[in-house]
Amino acid sequence: VGGTIERDALSYDIFSAVGRAARLGEGRILGDLDADRVIATGHSQSAGRLATYLNNVHPRDAVYEAVMVHGGGGELRTDQPVKIFKLMAETDMPRRVASRQPDTDTFRQWEVAGSSHVDIAFELERERVFALADRRPLGSAEPRAPGCDLPEFSRVPFRYVMHAAFEHMVRWVDDGTAPPTAPPLDTAEAGPPAVFSRDARGNVLGGIRLATHAVPTATNTGLNSGSNRLCRLYGSHEPFDNDTLASLYPTHDAYVDQVKQAVTANLAAGYILAPDARTTIRDAERSDVGRPYGAITGDHLKTNVRELTAMSRRYRDAGHQFWGRIIGTEADTENAEWMAERLRTAGVPDVRIQTFDLPAQWMPQSWSVTATSTNGSLTLASAQPAYSSSPTPSGGLDLHVVYVGLGTAADFAGRDVAGAAVLISSMPMRGALRHTATLNGAIQRADELGAAAILVSLALPGNLTTQFYPTRTEAPTFSLGGEDGTALREAIELGAVRVRIDLDVEMVEGLQTANVVGELPGTTDETIIIVSHRDGWFEGANDNASGVSTALVLAEYFASRPQSERRRTIRFVGSPGHHNSGRVGIQWMVDNAESVFENAALLLNLEHTAGMQTLRYGNSLEWTNQTAPFMWYVGGSPALQQIVVEAYESFGVPLLLKEADRPIGEIGPIYEQAPSFQLIDSGEYFHSDQETAATVPADGIEAVTRAFAKVIDEANRLNRAELQRVTP
Repeated sequence: VGGTIERDALSYDIFSAVGRAARLGEGRILGDLDADRVIATGHSQSAGRLATYLNNVHPRDAVYEAVMVHGGGGELRTDQPVKIFKLMAETDMPRRVASRQPDTDTFRQWEVAGSSHVDIAFELERERVFALADRRPLGSAEPRAPGCDLPEFSRVPFRYVMHAAFEHMVRWVDDGTAPPTAPPLDTAEAGPPAVFSRDARGNVLGGIRLATHAVPTATNTGLNSGSNRLCRLYGSHEPFDNDTLASLYPTHDAYVDQVKQAVTANLAAGYILAPDARTTIRDAERSDVGRPYGAITGDHLKTNVRELTAMSRRYRDAGHQFWGRIIGTEADTENAEWMAERLRTAGVPDVRIQTFDLPAQWMPQSWSVTATSTNGSLTLASAQPAYSSSPTPSGGLDLHVVYVGLGTAADFAGRDVAGAAVLISSMPMRGALRHTATLNGAIQRADELGAAAILVSLALPGNLTTQFYPTRTEAPTFSLGGEDGTALREAIELGAVRVRIDLDVEMVEGLQTANVVGELPGTTDETIIIVSHRDGWFEGANDNASGVSTALVLAEYFASRPQSERRRTIRFVGSPGHHNSGRVGIQWMVDNAESVFENAALLLNLEHTAGMQTLRYGNSLEWTNQTAPFMWYVGGSPALQQIVVEAYESFGVPLLLKEADRPIGEIGPIYEQAPSFQLIDSGEYFHSDQETAATVPADGIEAVTRAFAKVIDEANRLNRAELQRVTP
């Protein structure tokens, strides 16, 4: 059209032209560099295009000395003077077994057992690219949770074999030293699609067997399925249970020795390079395989966190401006059913969903806050109504804005805020739970002085959307992100500003929620009660997908052990939570305390079980590689306190030096019913739309969950009376 070519018909000629220019130095496309050799490569769809090019274009005008085709491509012509290396993941082979080609002087094919077309490293790099594009910290990059039938993304490092293949390719071109051959995957049926032979745990036989596959701690495959059509590319990763790991690797040294043997064999065969060999051995030495609680892994814990945060996003994407795992909504129902099923899958035999009617629930339907001045209009996209905030009248509010700084009595002195929208700057301490506008009474002061609306700008870098707890104000009250608050204040500095505020709220009747209860029987009628609240605002990763994940992995850990090793019955309670009007789940436990806690030896609250430590530098919030220190509480005997503190020290759980006077959070109304303990952290991303799975460090939640498992084991060695606080 108009002299342009809108198809890719010329792409093959362009590919030749670029290769020729690189070879001959035409146009200096490599700058001051000269090309000693020119090798073509392509992955996946590009591999298919490269195969077409190699079969039909390259024989007419040979440009490349060698071609690396990986992750795709059909049968290739080998009747031309070009070295061809075909490198396939397990994912890539089911439809290509029937067209396998024999190795020749100019052709090699390697197949990597257990690897997937898109593995965990590939996925993380993809997400890091998006983080850079979105100007987010690289640490915020997290694998997606695409909702496949099996846990996604193989952990077999395909890239290690690719590194070796390229080294062989260079030598092949330079001096004719052909790469080593490699066995294909063992094929039971050629198909297509082919069916591969597998061991008793589902790992494929044959092929290049890296240590991750040859000395497995999980079932890693190149296969998956699901409603997402791309699931077939992601492969799967299913960690072994405790019994399987213990039977395979009775000690840590036994595991490391087997890894070293596999690495040595692959290095000698030429399938990996020395740096990757060293990394593999180092990772094995640093692992906890063969050590107590080694089966509790951060990788597995994070999988649960991602699945729960994905539920929140699905609720948001269904059109809800007020979103998260909101009590009484379909997101609440989904995560209750999910948790119940996960407990059953873990091996908890008695799992039930205990349904409760809810009082009328505050459900904002829609809202907007827009500022206007002589310089134009500004939509305050981060505006979020405080929980239970009053709605605006029909038609909304149109108000002039008064800025009162931090909102102290001195800031309000001489200012008439009656009938106005009041803008308050609030300093976090460290997150949204505690900030100066609540502690110094600024919000209540504005309400008492007759403000018609209250806007609280939380002074954190970026533009977080934050959900406040109820402010108990008559005036509609909103939180604002730091950027929106600054922009509004700067507009006020230039002249008069008005805001248009609309907030539509319904008090919804007839909703229900539930406790998810699972009982893992022990050898006595005494109980250990583990509580984790299921709800969360926004993605709610730390608050409280982390706690639910910890509960589920503890269920898996203790269910995998013989009942004879469990002194006490463990009762898991996934309560609805407290981010709503009415804590019906915990209230039921209060109302039935006599029966619930009759034989309770221990009460454990799993809430915010790991959060990323962040530091503020200038006007940016920098991520660290550390877990934030926890507030902590132990309500029981000195012996219990010693057990708990020593468990935290064993696994490097960071703590504030001073113990809290009492627990906060879900077990507040019941903590005195039994010896109890908890950890909790509420950081900068708490109650915000930035509290994603990335803010839950894998090593942090792993350490906490292992420590809790150790506490339960140690406490089970003591009689119930030895755990209880001695009252004077």
